[in-house]
Amino acid sequence: MGLPVGFLFPEEDATPQRIQSWRWKVAGSLMVLWVVAGFNLAAMFTGLPKVGQLVWADGISNKADKQEVSALIVQNAQTQATLVAIQESLNESLAQAKASEIRAAALKRCAAPANSAERESLTREIDRLQTDYKKIKGEVYDKPSCGEL
Repeated sequence: MGLPVGFLFPEEDATPQRIQSWRWKVAGSLMVLWVVAGFNLAAMFTGLPKVGQLVWADGISNKADKQEVSALIVQNAQTQATLVAIQESLNESLAQAKASEIRAAALKRCAAPANSAERESLTREIDRLQTDYKKIKGEVYDKPSCGEL
């Protein structure tokens, strides 16, 4: 028992009318094949998403996907909150370190002789540290005077 492929070829002793009929059958079959293939591609990818969901039974897994996405959104929000808290903690630690450096440089400047190159260098260092502190905290550090140190 072979495959039914006889319709693919015209009969050997066919009349011109039969050959023309065969051509129309083959052309119609090819058109139907192209339409069905195009419809399926449209349903699978872009044109008809609801039909694609029905064809591929995507509606069942779609509910689970939505739940997973919701869980990931909640987890992402928690992670963002944790990252913000860590960033704030690091900024505070860095600001405290800069404040400590400013106080140490101010103490050295107070001990340096007046109008000396060392005092000028320490003043520039304090100004640089103040700029760094302002970048971190958004405000200038209130450095202590020599009497407070």
